[in-house]
Amino acid sequence: VGNMFQGGTSTAFCFGQTASGKTFTLFGAEGGQSIHESLVGAGAESEAARGGVYLLAAYDIFQTAEALKASDPGSKYTVALSMYEIKGQRLYDLMNDREEITALEDGNGVLQLVGLTQHGCMNLGAFLELGNIGRTARSTAATGANETSSRSHCTMLIRIYKEDALLGKLSLIDLAGS
Repeated sequence: VGNMFQGGTSTAFCFGQTASGKTFTLFGAEGGQSIHESLVGAGAESEAARGGVYLLAAYDIFQTAEALKASDPGSKYTVALSMYEIKGQRLYDLMNDREEITALEDGNGVLQLVGLTQHGCMNLGAFLELGNIGRTARSTAATGANETSSRSHCTMLIRIYKEDALLGKLSLIDLAGS
């Protein structure tokens, strides 16, 4: 998270066999299908820890943004969230009714996800609501090892903007086990 606010890009991958705890590590209990309503007040850090890496990161992002705004009242930081799924050879925007998106390389050789929506989050509550939309749209199916096993790769892409310029990015990636 600190790297994001210094202009960097970071990625966290969770990989392993089916039922090894990848989705739990990133999204918490029940694969992130349900989360705690609020992280305000006492015990916020312990509540964040129960929600997985994404919630710990989000908590730190909003805390850092608030601290930076307080030290420089004229500054404006915006958090934006995107989520997409790779299933088979197709990509789907999980926060836009599973619309299919396309991966293309631009003139500079940088991969661009054409059609991927980005949603601004003014606070942690809005981030959690948007994250729920994406996580519940993800493909799951029962397996012998897990009742609601992830059947796709999923990326949660969090961007930080200072004023209107991209400052940094964090990708949280949950790879399918099989």
